[in-house]
Amino acid sequence: MPIDEQKRLAALKSSKLLDTLPEASFDALTALAQKICGTPIALITLLDDSRQWFKSNIGLPISQTSKDISFCRHTIRNDSVFVVHDTLNHHDFKENPLVTGAPHIRFYAGVPLIDKKGYALGALCVIDTEPREKVNATHIKSLIDIASLVIDQINMRLTYGFLDPITELPNRLKLQHDIKSTFQKQSSERFDVIIADLARHEQYTSLLQSLGHENSDRFLRSATEKLSKTENKNVTVYNLAVYRFAWLVVDHTQEEVNALLAQIQDYLQEPFMCGPLPVTFDGVIGVATYPNDITEPNELIRAAASALLDAKKNHIPLAHYDVNNDRSQQRSFQVLCDLPEALQSTEQLYMLYQPKIDLQNNTCVGVEALLRWRHPDLGMIPPDEFIVLAEHTALMTQITDWVINSVFKQMTYWDKKLTVAINISIEDLESPNFVSKLKNCMQQYQITAERLELEITETAFMENPKEATKTIDEIKALGIAVSIDDFGTGQSNISYLKHINGDSLKIDKVFIQQIPNDKKDALLTLAILNIAETMNLGVIAEGVETKAAFDWLVDKGCQLAQGYYMSKPLTPKQFTKWLQER
Repeated sequence: MPIDEQKRLAALKSSKLLDTLPEASFDALTALAQKICGTPIALITLLDDSRQWFKSNIGLPISQTSKDISFCRHTIRNDSVFVVHDTLNHHDFKENPLVTGAPHIRFYAGVPLIDKKGYALGALCVIDTEPREKVNATHIKSLIDIASLVIDQINMRLTYGFLDPITELPNRLKLQHDIKSTFQKQSSERFDVIIADLARHEQYTSLLQSLGHENSDRFLRSATEKLSKTENKNVTVYNLAVYRFAWLVVDHTQEEVNALLAQIQDYLQEPFMCGPLPVTFDGVIGVATYPNDITEPNELIRAAASALLDAKKNHIPLAHYDVNNDRSQQRSFQVLCDLPEALQSTEQLYMLYQPKIDLQNNTCVGVEALLRWRHPDLGMIPPDEFIVLAEHTALMTQITDWVINSVFKQMTYWDKKLTVAINISIEDLESPNFVSKLKNCMQQYQITAERLELEITETAFMENPKEATKTIDEIKALGIAVSIDDFGTGQSNISYLKHINGDSLKIDKVFIQQIPNDKKDALLTLAILNIAETMNLGVIAEGVETKAAFDWLVDKGCQLAQGYYMSKPLTPKQFTKWLQER
């Protein structure tokens, strides 16, 4: 059979089979061929440009031979079985080193492994050290059938295992496999993983909504065509996710890696074609190096992804792996993963209550409920760490449910004149079930609306003003007071006051902690007090830590305050004792 060798080699390369680790599925087929044909040797071979490499090998202590002396280079020129009954009586093989020397081949039968496009990648063969003048027809039929199964395995491996169906690039699984293989072969002192996001998530989502899946697929194919130009010897490009690509760079100097990074950056800055439309995005790149950054190869993809996240957070196009940032990200991931268990545990999450003081008569009129987490391994995790992580996940709603039930249960033991403020998130404001769940809990614990206050941040309101306004109005309709938390630290806070149907403003501690010594803080706080008075809103100052600040707020007519000067956050038992001692 005539062979277009260049196209055949290209097909072999695109199969991504060469130099891969042993796989049980291939070894099982080789063992079956050996058993049926009763030979000491059975092989699945791949014919590269200068070598014959064994994907699966039973009975030979080597992994490859020169292509020039391989029997399989003859097999791939046949459309069916190629049989040599006795090599010593065959003019092409009688002086072959594999015949005259180890393994002393006398009998050979091979079937070409032909892919879907008609290219022979290699062969399935059985070998004996004794000649066979007659060949069992059943054995030959079985060998053909097994070769067909090998091809099916290759196609399945490409279609469902190691190949992305849209870009037709090797996927994350293949990258993991190749990193492991590169490390185990110990053929390289250094290799790099580069990960690039072509677009930010919101940009790609917008593209998808505007142009549809068909055009977004065109965009990915256009990107694949462009980014594949970076692939050369010892550099392979992969598609890890919808708009995320990666490169495995083996045996390159730092200067060569830098040049590749510059090339990728140039490609990301150029428009990508999405059908007839050129589209430009804000692409970012992360890179990690073995062994400089990571000594465990299986951590290399995660390390490059960590660098990618750094680039996104810092709004820069490229970031190299930073171990300290990575540790912070790993902690964040652990915290987020451990939150569901904490919500089920009776030992980890608990509530503290910080008193709110009426500054005009120095009496306690209520408390703010504050969630705390004592992690069994990490110790105390501050709420501004785990709440930020939980926001915009389903966990935030679960946390609010846990807090409301815990607080309401505690309120049944307290004086009914005492009000309790509970913080709620943007997820609660956007949830269609939040108000009904709140109402049901109030009924269950017999908590009246006058005893409750819900605190929302202005930032949470601004994320979805329309939905937030609707929920706030429903909360107000129940008779529950609404306080605008951290006032003064958000964006456009003055203009949003006319939209938020709140009862009071909570002045953020950044303005309170330095008064009256800091004149700017004092002026800003006074301005907020004046705005609140003009709009008939109540005011509470948080973060009152000194007598001077306390006295200044009393003098300026501030209604309520909380802070360490009056009391730190307390357990229910501590709060009861604190009340009794006042």
